[in-house]
Amino acid sequence: MNRPRFISLRWRVLLPIYALVLVIAVTGTYLLARETDGAGDISTTNILQQSRRALDQQAGTLYETLRQTAQAIALMTGVPQAVLQGDGEAVQSALQVRARRANLDDVILTDEAGQVVLGLRRAPDRADYSLLTVDDLGETAVMQTIDQAAAPAAFVPVDGEMLLYTAVPVRRDAVLIGTVWVGRRLPWVLSSLHTSVMADAALYTPDDQLLVSTLTENPALPAKLNTVTALELGGQDYQTLYFPLELGGQTVGVVGLLLPESAALGANAARQLAGLMMAVLASAVVIVLFIALGWLIGRVGRITHTAEALARGQATARTQMQPTDEIGQLGYALDRYADYTQGRQDAMRASLRRQRRENERLMAVLEALPDGVIVQDLDGRVVVMNDTARELLGSKRVLRSNPDLKELTAFVTDRLGPALAPGIHILGEPQRIRLDDRTIHAQVAAITTVTQQRIGTVILLRDVTEAAQAEATRDEILRQMQDDVQEPLIDLARADRRLPSGEFTHEIRRHAGTLQKMILDMREMSDTHLRKVTEEQHRPLLVDTLLWAVANEWRQVAQAQNLNLHVILEKPGLYVLGEERRLRWAIGNIVDNAIKYTPPGGDLTLEVRDDLSDEQAHLRVRDNGVGITREELPHVFDRFYRGRPVTKEGRELRVHGSGQGLTVARQIFEAHGGSLTIKSKQWVGTAVYFTLPLTSPVSLELPTLAQNLEGETVRIDTRQLNAD
Repeated sequence: MNRPRFISLRWRVLLPIYALVLVIAVTGTYLLARETDGAGDISTTNILQQSRRALDQQAGTLYETLRQTAQAIALMTGVPQAVLQGDGEAVQSALQVRARRANLDDVILTDEAGQVVLGLRRAPDRADYSLLTVDDLGETAVMQTIDQAAAPAAFVPVDGEMLLYTAVPVRRDAVLIGTVWVGRRLPWVLSSLHTSVMADAALYTPDDQLLVSTLTENPALPAKLNTVTALELGGQDYQTLYFPLELGGQTVGVVGLLLPESAALGANAARQLAGLMMAVLASAVVIVLFIALGWLIGRVGRITHTAEALARGQATARTQMQPTDEIGQLGYALDRYADYTQGRQDAMRASLRRQRRENERLMAVLEALPDGVIVQDLDGRVVVMNDTARELLGSKRVLRSNPDLKELTAFVTDRLGPALAPGIHILGEPQRIRLDDRTIHAQVAAITTVTQQRIGTVILLRDVTEAAQAEATRDEILRQMQDDVQEPLIDLARADRRLPSGEFTHEIRRHAGTLQKMILDMREMSDTHLRKVTEEQHRPLLVDTLLWAVANEWRQVAQAQNLNLHVILEKPGLYVLGEERRLRWAIGNIVDNAIKYTPPGGDLTLEVRDDLSDEQAHLRVRDNGVGITREELPHVFDRFYRGRPVTKEGRELRVHGSGQGLTVARQIFEAHGGSLTIKSKQWVGTAVYFTLPLTSPVSLELPTLAQNLEGETVRIDTRQLNAD
């Protein structure tokens, strides 16, 4: 491993400071040299131009603030209604609150004809508002000025004062019904504009009349605007700049900025002095930092060298420093720690050798065990875990975070059971824990010393998922069989009293067939689900013979239910490779479901379809029964799932079964390399599609058993299924 390059802290800190001081010094020198010639004219012009930009920006902010305030008043609840009705008293209190909050001097509401609906004015030295009369407003002079302005802002004299008014229309349903005017007195306007301006300012009307000024003497308005000109006023020389004042995109007056000639020189001198002071201060800071860091880093270096020597294994290295200050105390503590560590290291070295040998023997024994072993201390922390336990749990994190395993520790009690081995005692009964998708058998035991003092816990784990699933499956089947066996017996007991002997015999046969079907389901489940079909059991089978055998086996059952069973061979002569007994059972189970869920008078069809595009034999069983609902269709292959079929008239069909026939049938077809899918539409019918890989008859001549498989092989015109 390459050691990183060492750079002293004094250079890490001082080098950036040196660079910063150098940049400041060079920049200051350049600026001073650049402004030496003509500094007064150039600096004055720049100051005036900067002041103009600042004033324009402040004027835009002032207008936008007044316009938004007027807009908020125009949108207040009740204002449009008050303007339409000419009733200003209805909104007088609300307008006073809004005007006081916005720090307004005047608020005026006018209707569409320009008549004043309400006028409020705040006295210069008072916080409350009084009503403005027509005489106060000067209707013939002021309001005509406002109307003639036809602008969003204007300077208007009212009652001997000059105010800046901003107008916003009042609309109702997009129709102009009046105007809101908000005003501020001229001194406040000038102070707002003059906030960020270095020069003095004067404000004029559009017709060149002086409104207000920050100077004691009133400067005259020059003939030319937007040009820096010289002016002598009160025995002092000024540089002036006059330009239009725009509010809301319209010129409402003229602003004059006046800057004394000495202001630029003072600003330059102050700037140069500030730069010099900054340079001196920066140099002083660098010198002080350099001296202080040099002294501190020298002492820290002794501690660093000692720590590095200890890290290299030099156990006798010491700083020999006294605790006279913080750094000395750090060095002294390092020396004491080195002494303590050296003593502990010598004692632990011998102990570790012994423990290492014992741990190696213990881990070898635990890894050889077939069960998972977990050892915990008294705080529940995992100390030892063999590979079998890791495979069962995934990681130590699972052991700590899984709520079932935390619950497992609750079985640990102070009462010890019979001794299993020296130092190990069983605690409680074995438990089964659900962990992800597996079932774990767990046994907890306490680990004690020879003095019977408990020091930890050991947990033995074993995967019993298959056994638990088998037990659950067996319990579910027994429960289902109990219900299905009791129901036929109850029905027979009832039928015995009300049915003739012939019909009673028919009921006995029907229920006997149901019980026989349940027994076959159990046998096929245990035989097919637990044992895969082997290739040695496969032989070439003629599909025609296979279908006719199934049809003849179930024809009488279909006829007893008043159903028509048909066989359609679109592609005869196909061979598949498989075990005949299991395939006949799987196809028969599908036909049995079609018979159960088809009302009397319906049709069933076994078909071999003319489709060899994928080297598969495509077969189908169709019916025009009650069908399967869209919600139940995704669950038909779930083991033990039983739907609730309902006829079109709303009558629920009660059909016996264990709910696993389609599951086992699909396993049989998939074990033969085929597939099984279902399409159905409620009250239209169901179509079950299944495929089997094609094969050749080899050299074996298979009998067709035509004398036993006679039946009608015709294409029938049944109701078109949605499954097509």
